Amino acid sequence: VVYVLSRTNGRLDGYVLTALRALRAHVKTVTVIATTRLGEQDLDRLRGEVDRVVLRADDEALHRSYAVEAARMGAASGVSEIILTGDGWFGPVTDLEQIFAEADRRDLDAWELVESPQGARDEFP
Repeated sequence: VVYVLSRTNGRLDGYVLTALRALRAHVKTVTVIATTRLGEQDLDRLRGEVDRVVLRADDEALHRSYAVEAARMGAASGVSEIILTGDGWFGPVTDLEQIFAEADRRDLDAWELVESPQGARDEFP
């Protein structure tokens, strides 16, 4: 997982840790890309939950870092899938097992999970 923490208020919100813990249960490695404005106490909390924290001073560099980190992870031995995500969603409200099982059953190079107003999931491969 490459997770961009784009909130620039210098605070780590609890929902981010909830999301990271839920993702952690299904993946091998979690990297968080965060702003340098994050306080030391929040950085310590993050480091306790993830494998790697990358700090960027420039807000624009946060999003460009997806490609850099994905390439770094892709070069690592045994990595076959990379999840690009961030703090733009709140949750999860349930276990992610069903979502990852469904993704495994499909032969897609890329997919995006978006909930529609009707509650059905839509993929945009």
